[in-house]
Amino acid sequence: MEEKMMIKRKPLTRILCMLMAAVIAVTGLGWSPASAGVTDSDIPNSMDYGTLKWSVNMGTGYTNAPTPPMVHGDYVYVGMNQTLYKLEKETGKQVDQTTLVDTFGFATAALTYAENVNGHNVVFAPISEGVVQAIDADTMTSLWVTTPAWTGDKKPALSCLSRVVYDNGYIYYGTWNTDDTTGYFYCHDTSDSDPLSATEAKN
Repeated sequence: MEEKMMIKRKPLTRILCMLMAAVIAVTGLGWSPASAGVTDSDIPNSMDYGTLKWSVNMGTGYTNAPTPPMVHGDYVYVGMNQTLYKLEKETGKQVDQTTLVDTFGFATAALTYAENVNGHNVVFAPISEGVVQAIDADTMTSLWVTTPAWTGDKKPALSCLSRVVYDNGYIYYGTWNTDDTTGYFYCHDTSDSDPLSATEAKN
């Protein structure tokens, strides 16, 4: 009987995790629309009005894929492998780049932009091992890096499952491991308590 109950719990657990991730993602649309693919710009309603403005070839396969591009102001931000790139929105020309502490992995989790986070405009980059790195969007320098916690003796190979949501001094996001092991939801304070350290650990 207990075995049957365990079998039934797994799908329910997956459904609850998916619902929680969806709530975070949808709520994030309201908190940071500039980074959530929401725009009030007119779009073409006919093929006659649409033309290719520019293109940039990035990525060499699913293990070295670029993140979904994030547009804010005059720039486009995109992550690939262990690098965050900053491009001109009008031309696609690379303006700057920075190396992160780990790779974007399969790059399925999108970047998030937040304004005036303790005096910085910040790109939150979800990278491997369930880590989020905060990058100053103007200077492209690192501010801090999260250190995910977990239960048990062995560190799980976590992956960021949801978009990072920023609200009122905190970020929220979820991680996934496997169907048979535990994922986590995190809340981290975004204050930069050690401005001299580019990789200050957020526990």
